[in-house]
Amino acid sequence: MDNVTSYNRRNVELRAAEYYVSIRKPESAWISLKDLEPQLNEISHRIQAGDFDAVARVLECIDYRYLYLWGHCQWLSELRKRLVGHPMTPEMQIANLVGLGRVSRVLGQTEQAIEYLELTVKLAQDNKDRRNACEALYQLGFAYRDQGQTQRAMQCFEDSLKLTYALGDTTLKMTRAGSLSWFYLAFGQFELAAMIVEKSLATAQQNNDDWEESVNLTRLGHIYNALDQPERAVESYARALKIAREIDLRVNQAVNLGYLGQTYQDLGRWQEAIECHREGLGIAHEIGGRWNESYQLLQLGKTMLRIGEPAQARDYCTQALQMEFPETDFQAALMLGVAFLYLQSFSLAEEAFTRSITRCKLKLEEAPMLYIPSYALATALTCQAILDPRWIDVAQRDDLLAPALTEYRHALDITSAPGVVRDAFRDLELIRAAGIEGLEPVFALLEQALNADTPATEGGSDLSTV
Repeated sequence: MDNVTSYNRRNVELRAAEYYVSIRKPESAWISLKDLEPQLNEISHRIQAGDFDAVARVLECIDYRYLYLWGHCQWLSELRKRLVGHPMTPEMQIANLVGLGRVSRVLGQTEQAIEYLELTVKLAQDNKDRRNACEALYQLGFAYRDQGQTQRAMQCFEDSLKLTYALGDTTLKMTRAGSLSWFYLAFGQFELAAMIVEKSLATAQQNNDDWEESVNLTRLGHIYNALDQPERAVESYARALKIAREIDLRVNQAVNLGYLGQTYQDLGRWQEAIECHREGLGIAHEIGGRWNESYQLLQLGKTMLRIGEPAQARDYCTQALQMEFPETDFQAALMLGVAFLYLQSFSLAEEAFTRSITRCKLKLEEAPMLYIPSYALATALTCQAILDPRWIDVAQRDDLLAPALTEYRHALDITSAPGVVRDAFRDLELIRAAGIEGLEPVFALLEQALNADTPATEGGSDLSTV
């Protein structure tokens, strides 16, 4: 009798699910969570019926382009986890693990994301599922990047790109190629990054792909900043943000608010910077985007230092450090140390600078050509020098600054793009504003790079037509 009851209940659940299938809206009408209520109700009934394969298929239609980008990451993670361990076809099992790995990464669960995605790659390869292997490698690349494993991340992106050639998908090829531009940006190769971004942006616009257009406009903003064109960077980030708001891409909104706020800092537009970072922080917290949350906290800390609020800077940077993200913690430790300089808490400042130096060196051991940690290391070494008891002896300052100058030269060898050098200048100015004297050799080195006859972006792309 129990079997009959169970059978009848399952049939009722499946009939209810089919009803919701019949009242779905066309995809062109999906603009908010309310428009997906038929699918969400269908999923609920199919779970009760134990029809997990069908649940996975429905999720594939509404996951990435809708629930994920709209910021419903925690809910999506819980739903994906409910499918793990239940019988499904290999294709749906693999697709579910891809989605679970992607959303786990955004929620800051990097180790778990890597575990899911490495398993996905193996299963996809065993099942000759090249499309899901391609996506899993792509997401694994981001997870390794978030963990600070730059070389492994780049290898994943390259392997993913190779699979797109085998699949013959031109649009996907440009998406994967676009992801590699992050590495060219990180390594200071702005000309190569610009070439890829321009092509990816043009492809996205031709295909009316709002998501890819927004992403590539963000990358374009980074290039403009590196070339010391902050007004154009603002325009690019603002365009990316506008698209993200129009189609409610919450993840992209938080990202672009952060970069827009950082550029407003460089322009001295402090209130606009604070508003952007606070709005971005709110969105990041709401959607569970822990990496972006740490980034917004770091930038709020930096803004507070620039407007003369070191106590608030200390609090924001401390919160950023507590989130323990490799991509932000070395910078948060550096800014925390500078805040302690202003507050004359010199032992705490020394501790923070030591932490920044250690984290920078770890990143550079794994990928020596990353320019951001190289410049940060140089600045932290400068701060370590000025806290040395021998600093009061003017005759010893050159020797104390020697390690910092060596690291600045290494950073300049990677890139002396004017926007990058000006960022380093601004950090030094923060230190000098704390009442520190004797930094003339460092300023002179950076001034020489800025005044060089041949810019580091030699042969760079003309972005004026974008």
